[in-house]
Amino acid sequence: QGFVTFTTFTTWQTYFRWDSLDLRAGITLDDLDAHVVDEDGELSRALDECGRFGDPDGCGVIWPRVAEITLLGGLGCGAHLLQLALDHLASLETYDFVVLQATDNAVPFYERHGFVRV
Repeated sequence: QGFVTFTTFTTWQTYFRWDSLDLRAGITLDDLDAHVVDEDGELSRALDECGRFGDPDGCGVIWPRVAEITLLGGLGCGAHLLQLALDHLASLETYDFVVLQATDNAVPFYERHGFVRV
């Protein structure tokens, strides 16, 4: 059992910026030592360069080349579901990046699958 969903990344902020080093990102010195983090900012810059459009007061600011993935975890099938979703997204040739929000407990799972904290 389990499920995975994905959508085009959308935010409802006037200005959203990918930046691992910004204090508001909540990345601590311990995170830098214990987790995979975009320390040099290369991934953040690449994400920021992606085109986006929309209105934060309407449909939101849409990043058409960035997919956001959501996975129901803790059921023992997460790795398989995640790989199926990533394979499907790659086959679409629509997205350049896949992003997600993870709980602190889920971060190591996603790191094992190549995700980097931004």
